[in-house]
Amino acid sequence: MQPTPTDNISALFLAIAAGHEPSFTTLYHQYYSRIFSTALQYCKVRSLAEDIVQQVFSIVWEKRASLATIENGESWLWTVTRNQTMNLLRKESSRQTYITYIKEQFAYEEASPLQELLNKQKGERIEQIINSLSPRQQQVYKLSRNEGMTYAEIARTLAVSPDTVKEYMVNALKTMRKMLLQHKDEIIILATLIFLKLFLLSIPPSFYWQEYI
Repeated sequence: MQPTPTDNISALFLAIAAGHEPSFTTLYHQYYSRIFSTALQYCKVRSLAEDIVQQVFSIVWEKRASLATIENGESWLWTVTRNQTMNLLRKESSRQTYITYIKEQFAYEEASPLQELLNKQKGERIEQIINSLSPRQQQVYKLSRNEGMTYAEIARTLAVSPDTVKEYMVNALKTMRKMLLQHKDEIIILATLIFLKLFLLSIPPSFYWQEYI
Protein backbone atom coordinates (compact mmCIF):
# COMPACT_ATOMS: atom_id res chain seq x y z
CA MET A 1 0.00 0.00 0.00
CA GLN A 2 1.40 3.36 -1.09
CA PRO A 3 1.77 6.02 1.63
CA THR A 4 -0.58 9.00 1.28
CA PRO A 5 0.70 12.59 1.05
CA THR A 6 -0.56 13.10 4.60
CA ASP A 7 1.43 10.11 5.82
CA ASN A 8 4.49 11.44 4.01
CA ILE A 9 4.32 14.92 5.50
CA SER A 10 3.65 13.46 8.96
CA ALA A 11 6.80 11.41 8.67
CA LEU A 12 8.74 14.46 7.54
CA PHE A 13 7.38 16.51 10.42
CA LEU A 14 8.44 13.84 12.91
CA ALA A 15 11.94 13.76 11.43
CA ILE A 16 12.22 17.56 11.36
CA ALA A 17 11.03 17.71 14.98
CA ALA A 18 14.00 15.49 15.80
CA GLY A 19 16.31 17.96 14.06
CA HIS A 20 16.83 15.98 10.84
CA GLU A 21 17.85 18.69 8.35
CA PRO A 22 17.64 16.48 5.19
CA SER A 23 13.94 15.94 5.95
CA PHE A 24 13.49 19.71 6.13
CA THR A 25 15.16 20.01 2.72
CA THR A 26 12.82 17.33 1.36
CA LEU A 27 9.78 19.18 2.71
CA TYR A 28 11.04 22.40 1.17
CA HIS A 29 11.38 20.87 -2.30
CA GLN A 30 8.04 19.05 -2.09
CA TYR A 31 5.96 22.04 -0.98
CA TYR A 32 7.80 25.09 -2.31
CA SER A 33 5.81 25.29 -5.56
CA ARG A 34 2.45 24.82 -3.89
CA ILE A 35 3.08 27.44 -1.21
CA PHE A 36 4.53 29.84 -3.79
CA SER A 37 1.49 29.45 -6.07
CA THR A 38 -0.90 30.00 -3.19
CA ALA A 39 0.92 33.14 -2.04
CA LEU A 40 1.20 34.48 -5.60
CA GLN A 41 -2.54 33.98 -6.15
CA TYR A 42 -3.26 36.55 -3.45
CA CYS A 43 -0.36 39.03 -3.44
CA LYS A 44 0.08 39.06 -7.28
CA VAL A 45 3.79 39.92 -7.04
CA ARG A 46 6.41 37.17 -7.51
CA SER A 47 9.03 38.75 -5.26
CA LEU A 48 6.50 39.09 -2.44
CA ALA A 49 5.33 35.51 -2.92
CA GLU A 50 8.95 34.34 -2.66
CA ASP A 51 9.32 36.29 0.58
CA ILE A 52 6.23 34.58 1.96
CA VAL A 53 7.59 31.14 1.07
CA GLN A 54 10.87 31.85 2.84
CA GLN A 55 9.00 33.12 5.88
CA VAL A 56 6.80 30.01 5.97
CA PHE A 57 9.76 27.65 5.94
CA SER A 58 11.57 29.78 8.52
CA ILE A 59 8.57 29.27 10.81
CA VAL A 60 8.60 25.52 10.11
CA TRP A 61 12.21 25.30 11.24
CA GLU A 62 11.80 27.65 14.21
CA LYS A 63 8.79 25.67 15.46
CA ARG A 64 10.21 22.26 14.58
CA ALA A 65 9.99 21.03 18.18
CA SER A 66 6.18 21.24 18.03
CA LEU A 67 5.78 19.59 14.61
CA ALA A 68 5.43 16.11 16.10
CA THR A 69 2.11 17.11 17.72
CA ILE A 70 0.51 18.35 14.50
CA GLU A 71 -2.10 15.96 13.13
CA ASN A 72 -2.67 17.47 9.69
CA GLY A 73 0.60 18.78 8.28
CA GLU A 74 -0.83 20.15 5.03
CA SER A 75 -3.56 22.03 6.86
CA TRP A 76 -0.95 23.50 9.20
CA LEU A 77 1.22 24.62 6.26
CA TRP A 78 -1.80 26.26 4.64
CA THR A 79 -2.63 28.09 7.87
CA VAL A 80 0.94 29.39 8.18
CA THR A 81 0.89 30.46 4.51
CA ARG A 82 -2.46 32.18 4.93
CA ASN A 83 -1.37 34.09 8.02
CA GLN A 84 1.95 35.17 6.56
CA THR A 85 0.22 36.36 3.38
CA MET A 86 -2.33 38.37 5.35
CA ASN A 87 0.43 39.93 7.45
CA LEU A 88 2.34 40.92 4.33
CA LEU A 89 -0.76 42.40 2.69
CA ARG A 90 -1.37 44.56 5.73
CA LYS A 91 2.21 45.85 5.64
CA GLU A 92 2.30 46.40 1.90
CA SER A 93 -1.04 48.21 1.87
CA SER A 94 0.68 51.12 3.64
CA ARG A 95 2.86 51.78 0.62
CA GLN A 96 1.44 54.11 -1.99
CA THR A 97 2.94 52.14 -4.89
CA TYR A 98 1.24 48.99 -3.71
CA ILE A 99 -2.11 50.76 -3.36
CA THR A 100 -1.78 51.74 -7.02
CA TYR A 101 -1.03 48.13 -7.88
CA ILE A 102 -4.09 46.96 -5.94
CA LYS A 103 -6.27 49.32 -7.95
CA GLU A 104 -4.85 47.98 -11.23
CA GLN A 105 -5.41 44.35 -10.19
CA PHE A 106 -9.00 44.89 -9.15
CA ALA A 107 -9.78 46.71 -12.38
CA TYR A 108 -10.09 43.22 -13.89
CA GLU A 109 -12.33 41.86 -11.14
CA GLU A 110 -16.13 42.00 -11.13
CA ALA A 111 -17.37 45.09 -9.32
CA SER A 112 -18.21 44.59 -5.65
CA PRO A 113 -19.73 46.91 -3.02
CA LEU A 114 -16.31 47.28 -1.39
CA GLN A 115 -14.66 48.21 -4.68
CA GLU A 116 -17.42 50.69 -5.47
CA LEU A 117 -16.96 52.20 -2.03
CA LEU A 118 -13.20 52.51 -2.59
CA ASN A 119 -13.69 54.19 -5.96
CA LYS A 120 -16.36 56.51 -4.59
CA GLN A 121 -14.23 57.43 -1.60
CA LYS A 122 -11.21 58.25 -3.76
CA GLY A 123 -13.29 60.15 -6.30
CA GLU A 124 -15.00 62.27 -3.66
CA ARG A 125 -11.70 63.00 -1.93
CA ILE A 126 -9.99 64.04 -5.16
CA GLU A 127 -12.94 66.26 -6.10
CA GLN A 128 -12.75 67.97 -2.71
CA ILE A 129 -9.02 68.55 -3.15
CA ILE A 130 -9.48 70.01 -6.65
CA ASN A 131 -12.13 72.38 -5.33
CA SER A 132 -9.71 73.55 -2.64
CA LEU A 133 -7.16 74.71 -5.24
CA SER A 134 -6.94 78.34 -6.29
CA PRO A 135 -9.31 79.29 -9.15
CA ARG A 136 -6.44 79.52 -11.63
CA GLN A 137 -4.95 76.17 -10.56
CA GLN A 138 -8.37 74.54 -10.89
CA GLN A 139 -8.79 75.97 -14.36
CA VAL A 140 -5.38 74.80 -15.56
CA TYR A 141 -5.78 71.35 -14.00
CA LYS A 142 -9.22 70.74 -15.52
CA LEU A 143 -8.19 71.97 -18.98
CA SER A 144 -5.18 69.66 -18.88
CA ARG A 145 -6.70 66.54 -17.32
CA ASN A 146 -10.33 66.77 -18.38
CA GLU A 147 -9.99 68.43 -21.79
CA GLY A 148 -6.63 66.93 -22.72
CA MET A 149 -5.16 70.29 -23.68
CA THR A 150 -1.40 70.88 -23.90
CA TYR A 151 0.36 73.61 -21.94
CA ALA A 152 0.65 75.69 -25.13
CA GLU A 153 -3.10 75.36 -25.84
CA ILE A 154 -3.96 76.29 -22.26
CA ALA A 155 -1.61 79.27 -22.44
CA ARG A 156 -3.40 80.56 -25.56
CA THR A 157 -6.81 80.00 -23.97
CA LEU A 158 -5.91 81.84 -20.77
CA ALA A 159 -3.69 84.46 -22.45
CA VAL A 160 -0.67 83.57 -20.31
CA SER A 161 2.75 82.08 -21.05
CA PRO A 162 3.32 78.28 -21.19
CA ASP A 163 5.77 78.66 -18.28
CA THR A 164 3.01 80.21 -16.19
CA VAL A 165 0.70 77.31 -17.06
CA LYS A 166 3.42 74.86 -16.06
CA GLU A 167 3.90 76.64 -12.74
CA TYR A 168 0.16 76.50 -11.99
CA MET A 169 0.08 72.78 -12.84
CA VAL A 170 3.14 71.89 -10.78
CA ASN A 171 1.80 73.73 -7.74
CA ALA A 172 -1.64 72.14 -8.17
CA LEU A 173 -0.17 68.62 -8.29
CA LYS A 174 2.02 69.30 -5.25
CA THR A 175 -0.98 70.46 -3.27
CA MET A 176 -3.09 67.48 -4.36
CA ARG A 177 -0.35 65.00 -3.54
CA LYS A 178 0.12 66.51 -0.08
CA MET A 179 -3.59 66.45 0.70
CA LEU A 180 -4.06 62.90 -0.60
CA LEU A 181 -1.31 61.68 1.72
CA GLN A 182 -3.17 63.25 4.64
CA HIS A 183 -6.16 61.01 3.86
CA LYS A 184 -4.33 57.90 2.70
CA ASP A 185 -5.34 55.84 5.77
CA GLU A 186 -8.99 55.84 4.64
CA ILE A 187 -8.03 54.42 1.25
CA ILE A 188 -5.57 51.92 2.76
CA ILE A 189 -8.23 50.48 5.07
CA LEU A 190 -10.72 50.02 2.22
CA ALA A 191 -8.11 48.47 -0.08
CA THR A 192 -7.06 46.05 2.65
CA LEU A 193 -10.68 45.07 3.28
CA ILE A 194 -11.06 44.17 -0.40
CA PHE A 195 -7.97 41.97 -0.32
CA LEU A 196 -8.98 40.21 2.88
CA LYS A 197 -12.55 39.66 1.63
CA LEU A 198 -11.36 37.97 -1.55
CA PHE A 199 -8.72 36.05 0.37
CA LEU A 200 -11.16 34.60 2.89
CA LEU A 201 -13.73 33.69 0.23
CA SER A 202 -11.07 31.83 -1.78
CA ILE A 203 -9.75 29.49 0.93
CA PRO A 204 -10.04 25.85 -0.23
CA PRO A 205 -12.64 23.92 1.78
CA SER A 206 -10.22 20.99 2.19
CA PHE A 207 -8.20 22.99 4.69
CA TYR A 208 -9.14 23.67 8.29
CA TRP A 209 -8.80 27.10 9.84
CA GLN A 210 -6.77 26.19 12.89
CA GLU A 211 -4.89 29.06 14.43
CA TYR A 212 -1.49 27.49 14.96
CA ILE A 213 0.46 30.66 14.33
